[in-house]
Amino acid sequence: MADASSRPLTEAQAETLRLAAQGLSYKQIAHRRHVTVGAVKETLQRVRVKLQVDTTIEAFRAMGWLDVPPR
Repeated sequence: MADASSRPLTEAQAETLRLAAQGLSYKQIAHRRHVTVGAVKETLQRVRVKLQVDTTIEAFRAMGWLDVPPR
């Protein structure tokens, strides 16, 4: 079985991360995705594991959505 980090993001994970990158709150993302706030948090945690990063900002960077280098 492949390591979770080697699998691409699911459509739902990518959409949740995209909405977070746009600055939406967990509550706003949950409303748009028709899920609970807990589901949003869990989805973003799974994204961080797949991308092997510690923060959502680092996930944005890993996706190439931030040009700002890490400190």
